[in-house]
Amino acid sequence: MATIKDVARMAGVSIGTVDRVLNNRGRVARETFRRVQQAIEELNYSPNLTARHLSMAKAINFGVMMPRVDQDSGYWAMPQSGIARAARDLAFHKVSAQHFYFDRHCPDSFERCCRKVRSAELDGLLIAPVLSRPAQRFLDTMTDENHTAVVLFDSRVEADGRYTFVGQDPFDSGVVAGKMLRILMRTTGTVVVITVGTDDYHLERRAEGIQHFFVDTPAVRIEQISLVEGPGIDPNAELTRRLPRDLAGVEGIFVTNALSHIMVEYIQKQGEARHIPLIAYDLIPQNIAYLREGKIDFVISQEPETQGYEALYELYRQVVLGSAPAETIGMPIELVTRENLDSYLNARPDSL
Repeated sequence: MATIKDVARMAGVSIGTVDRVLNNRGRVARETFRRVQQAIEELNYSPNLTARHLSMAKAINFGVMMPRVDQDSGYWAMPQSGIARAARDLAFHKVSAQHFYFDRHCPDSFERCCRKVRSAELDGLLIAPVLSRPAQRFLDTMTDENHTAVVLFDSRVEADGRYTFVGQDPFDSGVVAGKMLRILMRTTGTVVVITVGTDDYHLERRAEGIQHFFVDTPAVRIEQISLVEGPGIDPNAELTRRLPRDLAGVEGIFVTNALSHIMVEYIQKQGEARHIPLIAYDLIPQNIAYLREGKIDFVISQEPETQGYEALYELYRQVVLGSAPAETIGMPIELVTRENLDSYLNARPDSL
């Protein structure tokens, strides 16, 4: 029997778009409406009326556990936007999202957030487990205490329960970063890999991916730098302490999270006239500006808005529609350059 996910896949749209067509809610472009209707007819799809009745009869409250949106240069506002969009699409089914924010620099803040989540009456939980070890302990406790549906986004951790992960393969994206740097490098030399923070499994795997790419290129030396993060810590001072003042031997730079702009600013302060190839993550405003100026060569987009959107929808499928949990909902490893930036940004709203 065809599902709403099958219809969305055949029509090349999101599940939320199919839902809007089925329920005659919201604005849908004429061509999109035609593709959805055609997919419905070809698949002989009929809505699960029992599930719809259940969703209308009971309000569903999903929890969202994530860092404060002002952290990581505003990166977390992007998945939150996707979650909010999904919640609007699912409001017809009485689905809502309750946010629980923590300071990603403070394990105590995370523990307080965990206590609030445990005491809340939730039908399912989304979590960005960026503090890997505390998140793993929390998820193992959740497994012991109850059977609440849990979906992870942005980062993956190893835990006792079976949870759906929505996001990129971090190792593979690190390999891609290595390949792009090798193309950009004028000669062999040092590649600086900067990780901001020390307890994020996702970032560690990205660093391992780029190391793996260069393992058979001994003429390229990988210099790994882990920067301490948190309130009152000046990343430029940390870079000054950890990097040589003379950057002549550096032929490439890879920053494993969205804070790539701090490396651009450091290079400018050093008065380095030579362009050093730099691979960044995520289209936060600072990275967009430096990409336009040519100071960042490639931004790897992990589609944080789509992650948030798909993560909430996956909870809906599991809790309301009774679908078996997907193991992984993968995000593509997309390379954005100065040349395709505007077309990429213009296409993003339609992808949600």
